Amino acid sequence: FQRGEKTYMTEEKVKVLNDIGFEWVLTGSLWEERYAQLKTYVEENGHTRVPLKYAKNPSLGRWVKRQKEYYKYYDSSVEKDTLGVAQRRIALLNDICFAWDISDSVWVERYKEL
Repeated sequence: FQRGEKTYMTEEKVKVLNDIGFEWVLTGSLWEERYAQLKTYVEENGHTRVPLKYAKNPSLGRWVKRQKEYYKYYDSSVEKDTLGVAQRRIALLNDICFAWDISDSVWVERYKEL
């Protein structure tokens, strides 16, 4: 609709959907939900290294892995890349000391223990 392509969506339908609180960007909502779950995990465990097969919340482990994969392809000269990692999301993850590279984060943690 916004791109001017042929669609069955009309301005009236958009207004009706907006009036009932329709969420147009579902992935953003899911991302925010997983981010909140990760923050809870950090509060409970003290780090962001969620196991891939985390029994308590399997989706969270897979989500954390995807964030790392998306970050590898991120180009800082682009506001948002095609994989959906925005600068704002990276900043939010950095705010909670997200472990982008597990080997580096484990090394730093062990070094602090010396």
